[in-house]
Amino acid sequence: MANKDAAFGLRPIGKVGQNGDNNGLSEYDIAASASAIYFQDPVEILSTGTIGVAAATDALLGSLNGVFFTDATTSKPTFANHLNASNTATDIKGFVTDDPYQRYEIQSDGATAAADVGLNADFVYAAGSSPDYVSKVELDFSDQKTGTAQLRIIGISKDPENNEAGSANVNLVVYINEHQFKQTTGIVRFIRQYGSLIIASAFIPLTFYNVLKKFDLNFLIKLIRKTILASLVIVLIYSIIEVLIVKFNMIFLKKSLLNLFDYFPFTEAKIDLRLKRISSVSFEPPALGTYLLSTKEYASANIQAETPEPQEKTNNLLLSGFI
Repeated sequence: MANKDAAFGLRPIGKVGQNGDNNGLSEYDIAASASAIYFQDPVEILSTGTIGVAAATDALLGSLNGVFFTDATTSKPTFANHLNASNTATDIKGFVTDDPYQRYEIQSDGATAAADVGLNADFVYAAGSSPDYVSKVELDFSDQKTGTAQLRIIGISKDPENNEAGSANVNLVVYINEHQFKQTTGIVRFIRQYGSLIIASAFIPLTFYNVLKKFDLNFLIKLIRKTILASLVIVLIYSIIEVLIVKFNMIFLKKSLLNLFDYFPFTEAKIDLRLKRISSVSFEPPALGTYLLSTKEYASANIQAETPEPQEKTNNLLLSGFI
């Protein structure tokens, strides 16, 4: 049976791989009097910081799945599946499927075959229309290639009315190849990661060595223990407040006390009211457990130092009594 010719733009259908898909949408500003954007039109972040319809060959953000604005005539809050051209509202928000690993269905404007899976292609634009204002964007069959393009074909649709591969208007499964959130080539990413590895394995240890070698070893050990003790006090205070909130329902402490920890570097005040688990300043309970087990050894160690002979320039450190 021939495929139906009914383009619909980029329809989100799940995530690449086995990642969980919560069908989430992100909110972006749209300028007043912007060009029309239809439901499931591919969009991009413009140089103005707002979003608009993407053009062929442009890097993509995702597809539009609705808008909100305060109607300039009636002053009523309005939700719609599309944006009319020249909408003069000044608070227009667009809701976009912007996950870089989102999968989409899109109709091909030609006879894409099963053997074409793995190829790349740009889309071809056509404006939506009433009554549903759904996008008419399709995959450009004539642009299918192994070279870089906006979309990568990763499968044929399971829609029984549009899954006849090799026939015109077949629906395809794609993901965005040229996404605005992953505009780094593999070579550049390798160089960055390799550089980070070199810094972490060479420069940082050398820096620590050159700074710490001027200090007495006993002094350093005591300083480390004091630092660990200070961190343990902070973790304990946070945990007590967290227990009062989570276990005893003293929610008012979240804003008045717990949020003060946001001023600490690398700390975000948060609580788990759903599972009621205690994680303190860490991001999850297992990390808190790892921290406590590690600090226990330092805190319980019995440290003794032997006084070296005057001519020696090094200290001998005896560590004993680890529990």
